[in-house]
Amino acid sequence: MKRHAAQWFRTGILTTVALALAGSLPAQDQPAPAPVQTLSSQQLDDLVAPVALYPDPLLGQVLAASTYPVELVEAQQWLKNVNLSGQALMDAAKQQDWDPSVQALVAMPDVMNLLTQDIRWTTDLGNAFLAQQGDVMSAVQHMRQRAQANGQLKSNQQETVSTNYDNGESAIEIQPANPEVIYVPAYDPYYVYGYGAYPPLYYPDGYWFEPGINIGFYFGGWGGWSYGGWGWGWRPNWFARSIYINHGFFDRYHYRYNGFGGGRNVWVHDPGHRWGAGYPSSVAHRFGGAEHTARINEGRSGNWHTFGGGNNGIR
Repeated sequence: MKRHAAQWFRTGILTTVALALAGSLPAQDQPAPAPVQTLSSQQLDDLVAPVALYPDPLLGQVLAASTYPVELVEAQQWLKNVNLSGQALMDAAKQQDWDPSVQALVAMPDVMNLLTQDIRWTTDLGNAFLAQQGDVMSAVQHMRQRAQANGQLKSNQQETVSTNYDNGESAIEIQPANPEVIYVPAYDPYYVYGYGAYPPLYYPDGYWFEPGINIGFYFGGWGGWSYGGWGWGWRPNWFARSIYINHGFFDRYHYRYNGFGGGRNVWVHDPGHRWGAGYPSSVAHRFGGAEHTARINEGRSGNWHTFGGGNNGIR
């Protein structure tokens, strides 16, 4: 009964996501699929603008989580109906069959609120990251440069902003100033960047930070955001234009990642957490084959999602 209720609940969410993406027209009245096109640099700039100033570890997680829009909506609704906090909240979230990037995000309700305001934007962000990962990360850097040139991005009590260089390339990095606390920035893109056509979300006036989140409250024995400590689970590698996974985080806090085990590896999207939400035509061939369909079905049967250390092998 519980599994049937959960499946019914998720089906309703998937319907909501599908309507948000396709509009309210009946299927037979929908226009024919457009040819495969990539987003322009301006389109990508506007798309990433609401999250481009997030601290690097959080941004890496958000980009991964945006590829699972159904689970984000489900997690947001679940979060509204649980009366838990701290480690008890995280333990309960781990029992849900969501990707770890979504599970760990319940510690940051302001981020969850932003990502579920307009599920079309979130899905577009995730789809762009799947199709044009390097371009998305370049867009983030471009928006950070604009904010910095506009005098709005600088080190403060909440975060440390620095510029790193590699083989003639530069990258602006944003790290939490306190290894125990993360501050989520809240800002109006027009204010911090100066111009652009940004997603129609609710934005606060100006640029400020939400109250700090003490990560140790949710993750006992927290060792800091850097990989020198236990580290967070997701981290952008700006020069490789990819997101890296820190398996030390996954093993220590008993998450399961569908990727190669040990150390740090490039993040890999798991279609088993897509729950039927369609892929854009530009990446459908990578995630819509028989093998990936089998993963999705295995996930729905409850056999794919397990938690804990040990074998992190890919199926």
